[in-house]
Amino acid sequence: MVHGCVKANRKAIEESLTGYVTAHHRLMLKKIWKNMHRLETTLSEVDRSIEKAIEPLQIELDLLEQIPGVGKKRYYRYHLRNRCRVEKTTHMKLTSNC
Repeated sequence: MVHGCVKANRKAIEESLTGYVTAHHRLMLKKIWKNMHRLETTLSEVDRSIEKAIEPLQIELDLLEQIPGVGKKRYYRYHLRNRCRVEKTTHMKLTSNC
């Protein structure tokens, strides 16, 4: 349970692992779990949206993935960086191309 690099003695480790989970802890853990689940769901939706948006470019993506060191993630970063540039204005608005 404890990583081998931990320098504390056995008694100190046992004391640090001994404790109680209160109703407040359970409430906080439940809220954290729900938030993580919500974020995972949101990320899945974003992933599906990205996949749908790049369907017309699938041939190009397949060719890019054949190049060592290049894949979908690198393409996404390149594409988003060049397509959705942030203008440096007083209100930092996005360009109309996004």
